[in-house]
Amino acid sequence: VKMCALGSGMRGRAWAAMAIVDRSLGAPAVVTLRRVASPPWTTGQLPLGGAPHHHLGANTPRSLPVISHAPAVRASSAPPPIDGAVTPPRARADANNKIGTPTTSSGSGSSGAVPCASASPSLITGMAHVVLVLDQWEASTAFYRSLLSFVGFVCVADTDRGHGSYDRTPFLYYIGGRTAVGFHRSEGENRGVAFDQSRAGMHHWCLRARNPEAVDAIEHHFHAHLSELGGKMIRPASESTFAPGYYSLLMEDLEGQRVEFNYVPGKGLLNMDTPEVSSANK
Repeated sequence: VKMCALGSGMRGRAWAAMAIVDRSLGAPAVVTLRRVASPPWTTGQLPLGGAPHHHLGANTPRSLPVISHAPAVRASSAPPPIDGAVTPPRARADANNKIGTPTTSSGSGSSGAVPCASASPSLITGMAHVVLVLDQWEASTAFYRSLLSFVGFVCVADTDRGHGSYDRTPFLYYIGGRTAVGFHRSEGENRGVAFDQSRAGMHHWCLRARNPEAVDAIEHHFHAHLSELGGKMIRPASESTFAPGYYSLLMEDLEGQRVEFNYVPGKGLLNMDTPEVSSANK
């Protein structure tokens, strides 16, 4: 496992990231935590089914936002400071006993296992982005363009259509709902290798819907458009006991990669006195 600091530019705005590179699976898997000092664009609430460029926020440029990849800063260069110096979480915890203080809960099902630890409040505000690798590029990107445009995401990079740029092409990238989804094409010896949910790596990914009606609308869009693009409905919109009030659907793209859309009211499991997934709510 390797951790490094990165710096780059996006439309002239500074950003910083920490990357954790896990090489235990052979090919590196990179997870980045990004904080933008001054967002290059602001998007408003995008209603389902609306054309994204009709519903951008008041601060959004007249043209659609474009992501442009810039070379990384040399390793010897420190990333630009953001909001001044940052005190490590552990130091903050020692100083005020508020942030970063581990709390443990053995749970009813534990028997000497490593206890769960949490920080209150959480140091993370959400998932910044997920990037998938597609083998059937043309067909699969048609599926995701339809899906992500429908839920109100804004395309900021589509190199096949001359929109945005990136150092590895082709590249497709959508932003919305305080997260982002990107796509690369498989290369070299990995071309033609089918996705396997049971293999080490990603099992499935999930986007949080605004309300149950949004989940229903996505299901309607699937049957009207995505099924004819090769999608497969695995579990129609329904309630389950993963968490209190959990309402979701699960679909597959034409390569077998699964994407879920769910709605959980309030804080979900965190509303419980002792948050825990058990046989009663699996």
